[in-house]
Amino acid sequence: MKPLTEAMDELNKRTHLKANTVLADDIAIRGLAADIFDSIEGLLDMAEECRSSVISELRGQIDQQIIDRMIGEVIGELDELSTHTQIEGHDTEEIEIAGIGPNQIRFGVSGTVYVTLQYGSGSDRRNGDGASMSDNYPFTATVITQAADPAKFEEIVDLEVDTSSFYE
Repeated sequence: MKPLTEAMDELNKRTHLKANTVLADDIAIRGLAADIFDSIEGLLDMAEECRSSVISELRGQIDQQIIDRMIGEVIGELDELSTHTQIEGHDTEEIEIAGIGPNQIRFGVSGTVYVTLQYGSGSDRRNGDGASMSDNYPFTATVITQAADPAKFEEIVDLEVDTSSFYE
């Protein structure tokens, strides 16, 4: 952060002009601009590294929150597909920080959910009248954590499973 602070101080000095702070030399002006752009680029790189570190640190916990939600609640898109739909697991393929606010961090999550679709009851299956099949579908979700403590999960919103391939 020191290079950025130094660049901001230099800009401030050049903005609030005094006789001894005016830059008239073209080379000095270009050098100052290059230094400032380098400092801003460094700040943006640090922000991206920070985001990646947060995601890496929380990946396992986000995975657990997603599977707990999938198992603990009926997901309408999946429930419509069979008499009994069982979640077998999931793979989280992508996690990104979708937003950072003063109180919350929003993570966008996407992946694949693996299911067994059972048609008929357990006794129907034992009597040869039922059937089951395995399938998988892409999902997306938004996971919200506390900004002050990202390991404290608040909720999962917008958990959606795209089952359109089932109908094709």
